[in-house]
Amino acid sequence: MIVRSFMRPIIILPLLLVTIALGIVVILLKPPPSIGSNPPEVINKSITIQGQSFGVFGQPEAVVVSGPWGKEAGQFWIVLPEGEGLAMGPGSFVVDTVGNVYILDQLNKRVRIFDSQGKFKSKFAIESAMSDYIAVDASGAIYITDFYDAREVYVYSKDGKLIDKAPISQSITAIRDVITRGNEAFVVDDWTQEVHKLATSSRTLTPVEQDKVQASGLWQGDLNSTIKLFGSQEYSTNILTQDEQGNDRIKTHISSHRRMLIDSLKVDRQGNSYLFAVVIKHTLEDGITDSQVVLLKVDRNGNYISSLRGRS
Repeated sequence: MIVRSFMRPIIILPLLLVTIALGIVVILLKPPPSIGSNPPEVINKSITIQGQSFGVFGQPEAVVVSGPWGKEAGQFWIVLPEGEGLAMGPGSFVVDTVGNVYILDQLNKRVRIFDSQGKFKSKFAIESAMSDYIAVDASGAIYITDFYDAREVYVYSKDGKLIDKAPISQSITAIRDVITRGNEAFVVDDWTQEVHKLATSSRTLTPVEQDKVQASGLWQGDLNSTIKLFGSQEYSTNILTQDEQGNDRIKTHISSHRRMLIDSLKVDRQGNSYLFAVVIKHTLEDGITDSQVVLLKVDRNGNYISSLRGRS
């Protein structure tokens, strides 16, 4: 027994030394850990929205809804300035998933709803005559903002009853648009190009809840990618597509042979983006510019699809 107890450490020691040696070999052979994976390659695209010619005016119109100015049924109200200033009329419209058109006739403090053929369906009263944007979610809930006066967001049921309202967070500096995904409503900050959530399932969020940035740029439909404008100059701009990790994926350079004023960028549910711009032909002696509006449609991969032109 005494001999065996002395032999046990003698046997274990070599085994321990062999195990340590094998561990050192494994560590030496193991490749060093990578310091972050390489970002995906950026795809560059280029689109010229028109050639040297100024383009064709007089595109055929597709009128869905129209009506005269006024306060009566079937009319939309407008306020014309005395002297300098801008006219105020219907502030916004939206089309739901089945093609119904909702027109924010805020000066008459109402929303008017038409079907896809332009036939009047219904109307309902709203809180503010200074409302600016309207959106409809998948359940039919209607979201309206009044950013510059009451600074509030309102939620209405599909039959026009006020469900909820809340102040809009001070961290949102200016509204470019109000958009929906599923049963949630978001606001796009015009200055920061950041998206903030305003409401979910017909419930408005508190200003503190609204502070959280949901995305940088506009969502491309239901994809996990966003797009934003950057580097806009007199004759060009760029649309940048980023993946959900924030990596640049597609850069689409859009140029014109004439001066171009960028107005807005919107995205549909399929991920196509729409760039609205004013292209200036020349400035007349009395200061009025001869210009045309251009609506450029680009698919989710940065490829040109089509464009519409008309006099501004």
